[in-house]
Amino acid sequence: MSFNWSLMVFFILAGISVGSALLVVANRNPVRSALFLVVNFFVLAIFFLTLSAQFIAAVQVIVYAGAIMVLFLFVIMLLNLGAPEALKERGGLQMPVAIALAVVFISSLGLAGSLTTGLPPTRATPATVDGSPYFTNRDILLPADLAQKLRNGADPATAYLRDQMHPEVQAKLAAYRDSDAPSVELISDMKRELNRLVDGPNLYDPQRFSSVRLSRETQKLLNSASPMTDRKRINRLLLQDVFPLEITKSDQMGSVETIGKAMFDAKQPWLLPFELTSILLLVGIVGSVVLARRRG
Repeated sequence: MSFNWSLMVFFILAGISVGSALLVVANRNPVRSALFLVVNFFVLAIFFLTLSAQFIAAVQVIVYAGAIMVLFLFVIMLLNLGAPEALKERGGLQMPVAIALAVVFISSLGLAGSLTTGLPPTRATPATVDGSPYFTNRDILLPADLAQKLRNGADPATAYLRDQMHPEVQAKLAAYRDSDAPSVELISDMKRELNRLVDGPNLYDPQRFSSVRLSRETQKLLNSASPMTDRKRINRLLLQDVFPLEITKSDQMGSVETIGKAMFDAKQPWLLPFELTSILLLVGIVGSVVLARRRG
């Protein structure tokens, strides 16, 4: 029986997360409690990375472990202006621990640089986490848009892919309404049919895909000497090119690029509220500057 390293890493991170959370509450020194909270935030960010949510992990570190914790420390310092002795550290462990952590951090950066230096650039693959070319539910980024695009069949490639699906699935797509969220059953049916297309014959036809912008990797595989040897991989890449926003690679799921494309898509209903929120924040910043200048 092979050893499950991912499970071991999960339990180690879970123990650190729970332990640091308990120390936040149990520690009498407010500064130490805040530092243990930073540790908890970093562990949560690592959890997000293991789930291929790079954007959420970055936000966790930048916003919470960065900006929010700076605010917490400012509040702690302001509340203890009359009792500065409460913030002083007892014992001489602060400097040795800081030096040890700095050495570990610099060593990690040096090791990462030495491991990546001289390596050939990796080729992006459409495989999922387990190396399979097939889609999972996590790969369907915008199921509502995917169902709408398949139902409409506005271009020859999309119409052809829809016609290759099971008649029962075609009927569900025809009955789908834009105002309704796709059901779990419909999402599973679309995933199953996409995987059947991946497993089927080569989907490429120059006339059929004339309106589709093919990626460089897709063009490279199509121009290779034996494209049939990579049939499943070509089919997956073609499906990704036909639905560039609706479905995504598993290694890109949760990335800043993928979330940015979905967030600023003009077809999505959350674009206007997002921009209005940005304007409100800008007004708050300008108001703070004006008030600060008046007081000065």
